Amino acid sequence: MLINKINFQYPKHLSYTKQLSFKGEYDDRVSRMEDRNSIFSSAYWNAGEIVERQMRSEISSLERQIAEKEAELRSREQAERSAKSYHSSSLSSLRSRLSNIRSQINYNNRTVISDLQRTLSQLGSQGNSLRSVNNSAKNAIEEQKTIIDKIKNETKNLLSQNEMHQKQLRDDMAEKVKVIDTAYNEKLEVTKDTINNSIIKPNPIIREINMPKANGFGSIAGFAEIKKDLTNGIGKYLVLEKNGKEINVPNGILLYGPDTYNNQEFAKILANQFGVSATQISTEGTEVERFNRLKDASVKAKENFEQGNGRTLVIINDLEKFVPKNSRLVGPLKSYLDTVSKDYHATVIATTTTPEVLDDILLRSGRFGAKVGIPAMNKADIVSNIKKYINIELTDDINIDALAQSLEQNKNGGAYSVKQLKEYIISLTKVEKFKDLIPEIKPEVMQTFKRQIEFVKHL
Repeated sequence: MLINKINFQYPKHLSYTKQLSFKGEYDDRVSRMEDRNSIFSSAYWNAGEIVERQMRSEISSLERQIAEKEAELRSREQAERSAKSYHSSSLSSLRSRLSNIRSQINYNNRTVISDLQRTLSQLGSQGNSLRSVNNSAKNAIEEQKTIIDKIKNETKNLLSQNEMHQKQLRDDMAEKVKVIDTAYNEKLEVTKDTINNSIIKPNPIIREINMPKANGFGSIAGFAEIKKDLTNGIGKYLVLEKNGKEINVPNGILLYGPDTYNNQEFAKILANQFGVSATQISTEGTEVERFNRLKDASVKAKENFEQGNGRTLVIINDLEKFVPKNSRLVGPLKSYLDTVSKDYHATVIATTTTPEVLDDILLRSGRFGAKVGIPAMNKADIVSNIKKYINIELTDDINIDALAQSLEQNKNGGAYSVKQLKEYIISLTKVEKFKDLIPEIKPEVMQTFKRQIEFVKHL
């Protein structure tokens, strides 16, 4: 090292002590520089070794890549040689097949030409035979034409004779018809006189009582027996009074049954059927308010009668709500029902589904002159409703009786309400949908109705 080659000399101006101190510091610095120089020298040699190792690793990697590329090239050359050999073999095979096909085509051509020549020869002989047959057919056709012309002439002669004969028959028939018509008209005049003298002309009042009106009984399909009961229970009295007959019209009619809608429909159409007025009393409000509305309607009914407009039907739907059992209205309503027909020329038409909950005193004779139980629809009523409301396009596609029988069997102790069946039939587009119709009136309601009939009978 360079420091080791320098002879150290003390500065002459320093004392001996300071010279020693200075020498120590100098030695320390020289020692540190030698250590540093040693570290630098070691790092230099280590870096060289690292670089050399990296270069050797890269050379080794490049040699492997070169070896892989050479192997890949050898593999490709081998594949190309195999493909070339395969294509050469395939080409030879194809050339051989082409040669065979050409040979087969030449053979087939020779065979077909030979067959065609034989066929043409045969057709030539057949053509000669057909020409002979054709000549024979022409001769036969000429003979047939001659025969047909002869038949035509004979047919014309026969038709002419037949027409003359028919004309003679028509003339004879016309002469006979004239004779018969004369005799028939003479006898008809005698019969007409006899019939006119023997016919009993119907009473217009009876016809009005029994003839259903479109907006009356005609608007409800079926229920023939109920319509008959209502005609006898109230209808005939209304028509007779309207035609000037002195008669005691019932104070009230009670309609009860399991089908609320049907009960109320019958109450509503009675006025239309028998040509009288009608007013409906609401069940809303207090007892006093309800009874006052009833009295007001009765006063108006009396004024209406006095003005020559006839009797008024006062409709109270859900009578059990209008006057519950043990209600304070029972007494006033009993007195009202005793004289409403005489005092106000009005008749109360009340409906209910629960006659058994009404106060017995209201149901006694003289107040409700007729108590008509309206049952649910039977098979005949179902048939009538189907005929009335079914889509006309479906009438040719279904058996109405069979359909009604199916519905009747599907009730399982219950019943269809009129509104339910009516709406369902109107909306129906396919017969199959009837299978899904579930009776709206439950079996227990039908059992209750049977007990209600017995209850009303014994009042």
